[in-house]
Amino acid sequence: MVLRHAVPGVVLTLLVAAAAQAAPFEKGVREVQFAGSLEHNSVAGEGATFLNLSGFYGYCTNSHWEFGPVVVLRTTSAGGETFTTIGLTGDAYYNFTTGQDKTIPFVFAGLGFLHNSGGGSSLTTGILPRLGGGVRWLIGSSASINVDAFFEHDRASTEGVTESGNDLGVEAGFSIYPRGHGGVGRGMK
Repeated sequence: MVLRHAVPGVVLTLLVAAAAQAAPFEKGVREVQFAGSLEHNSVAGEGATFLNLSGFYGYCTNSHWEFGPVVVLRTTSAGGETFTTIGLTGDAYYNFTTGQDKTIPFVFAGLGFLHNSGGGSSLTTGILPRLGGGVRWLIGSSASINVDAFFEHDRASTEGVTESGNDLGVEAGFSIYPRGHGGVGRGMK
């Protein structure tokens, strides 16, 4: 079900980004971003619920590129068991504009790891890769509302067994720009 919604969202974002024009941010802009998603699915009559929360601290190295760490917290409930996952990824964002000062499409990629615990076991998972795209709507000079669609490929090894899987999702969140977001028509504070 997520696949039907995630793929068109990423495609739409990339099409909008192709029409991009001016620089969205100024060099040196810092971003603190919080995002989350809640998903429930049912496979073969057994349901699973996923709660995903993340925090990103980004630094713009020029008017389009932004780099920074992402802290990830996930809880998964399935089959009467709960699993907790914490992790850290390094993400790179490319920010576009559409000629409208308040709308900024973006794409991102990242690599990192997750540490899973629960259900009587513990293992570390590599995320290879994390890709996505979305749109942020600027609010005033120091905030935005963000929506994105993403793809992650997870790979884990424990006791000589390697498992991998693909995750597709949609998340929403907000960003705070402590010194303003700068950019076209918006000066730094």
